Amino acid sequence: MLPSATLRDGELLQAQPSARPALAAPILKKAVALTTNHQGWSLLEDVQDELESAHGTFDARTYGHRRLVDLLAHLGPFQVEDGHGERARVRRGLRGWL
Repeated sequence: MLPSATLRDGELLQAQPSARPALAAPILKKAVALTTNHQGWSLLEDVQDELESAHGTFDARTYGHRRLVDLLAHLGPFQVEDGHGERARVRRGLRGWL
């Protein structure tokens, strides 16, 4: 389910998340674990593919973030390298990985 956007005087307002970001952590942990390479990293595109395969309706906006990389960076259990023009990647963080 996507967050709903509202109009006020013809102006589109910020959509409100329909779920807390922490609720996405178990789904994201599994997707990262399933796509991790021998160096411990997962390419963001592989995580996205896994999420779409396992949870076709997964959308970072539901959890208050425009992009998956932003949602992952927000959550403590992940270390994210955005890539800045290169391929973004993610791996287990040092804290909160249970």
